[in-house]
Amino acid sequence: MSFSTPVFLFLFFPLIILGYYLIHPKLKNAFLLIASLVFYAWGEPKFIVVFLVIILFNYFAGLLLGVDNFKYSRRMVLIPVLAGNIGLLFYYKYLMFSTEIINNVFDAGLTLKEIALPLGISFFTFRSISYILDVYWGTTRMQKNPINVALYISFFPQVSMGPITKSNVFLSQMNNRHWELNTFTCGIKRFIIGLAKKLIIADTLSAIVAPVFLMSADERTVVAAWYGMIGYCLQLYFDFSGYTDMAIGLSKMFAFETPENFNYPYIAKSITDFWRRWHITLGDFFKNYVYFPLGGSRKGNVYVNIFIVFFLTGLWHGAAWSFIVWGLWHGLFRLIEMAYKRSKIELKIPSVFKHLYVISVVAMGWVLFRADNLLSGVKYWGNLIGIGTTSFSDSYSLFTLKSTMNIFIIGIFFCFPVAKKTQELVRKKKELYNFVNNVLMTAIYVGLLLICIAYMQIGTYNPFLYNNF
Repeated sequence: MSFSTPVFLFLFFPLIILGYYLIHPKLKNAFLLIASLVFYAWGEPKFIVVFLVIILFNYFAGLLLGVDNFKYSRRMVLIPVLAGNIGLLFYYKYLMFSTEIINNVFDAGLTLKEIALPLGISFFTFRSISYILDVYWGTTRMQKNPINVALYISFFPQVSMGPITKSNVFLSQMNNRHWELNTFTCGIKRFIIGLAKKLIIADTLSAIVAPVFLMSADERTVVAAWYGMIGYCLQLYFDFSGYTDMAIGLSKMFAFETPENFNYPYIAKSITDFWRRWHITLGDFFKNYVYFPLGGSRKGNVYVNIFIVFFLTGLWHGAAWSFIVWGLWHGLFRLIEMAYKRSKIELKIPSVFKHLYVISVVAMGWVLFRADNLLSGVKYWGNLIGIGTTSFSDSYSLFTLKSTMNIFIIGIFFCFPVAKKTQELVRKKKELYNFVNNVLMTAIYVGLLLICIAYMQIGTYNPFLYNNF
């Protein structure tokens, strides 16, 4: 079940929000847990048993790790628990890829049946690992109530695509949150913004981008390659940040505060800065649970530590060489920037060139990310400069570009914090701010919601891109 479908917007969510606020306060968490399990089972009924086993496995593991006078070494518990979580992720997501590598290298002839990928396994596995390690390190209290652990792992606004909220952040709010009208209305507004990003911008761009990436390299013109690449940069950002806005908005409606996942990443002036702004919670996870335990910048070889983090970042996104190379592509520029910073060489580079550098690196990386395989991605790179293609442009490419220019302009415009800066300026003038906030913005949000509903009715269903990961 997707947030951007009528069944969620007009059936599931109204029933859940109504039941949540009518039920006794002491039963709210249990009610949310049931709702989350129904949400998961609706989309992945055949995996609900696996999902419940994962929850129970981590709950009992947390009980063992939280016992102070445990007669065995806590590390003896931690290692098999982590192995169990990672092993399950490996089985569903990486076993077929690993088998393919073994067959190619050793000509082993191993065969496997197609293994279906459970919804959100990369996200809820990382939430499970967060809970286990936080209990082990003492930054989160062991939860005796199984509802708390189960709701943390399965919370329906975040189970399929994050954000990857740390266990101590989520669990600290479990029994210490209160309904406030302002928070609830902020949640509604945030949800509508996310819905508009997804339906109006991302899904419109999807219809433009998909045909370009389906073309063979020799039939893709230079113009098509460029607008396909730029279109995908915008599509992925508005698709994923739109989902995140909806997840944060839904969480607010249930009085949970969720960490931000995006902060205008395309205005970054370095790849280091880009990863502080893009998928922030994933970056924080790897920093806290991989980079720091490896030694960070203080122990071991910092360049090796960064290389490992970006290798895992690529691998986390998918079992394919294109994802791994995409991760290492970003890691390469992150290492170059670190080496430059440590060299203490100071070059005065205009901001515009810094932005162009980041956009170029990121956009070329997204080509690998989107391509069916690594070779297709490399051929696409060639098309950008006229290699492997027969023409610079054709009538179809020019027509598509001209007829869709408006959505490109809208997408690029909202990649910048224009609305945020405008709101900050208006807030300084109290009377104007009250009018804009209470009247104009309310009309805008209602209008956006009505437009989104219209898009639901006339458009085709496009699942969120990060559902694949």
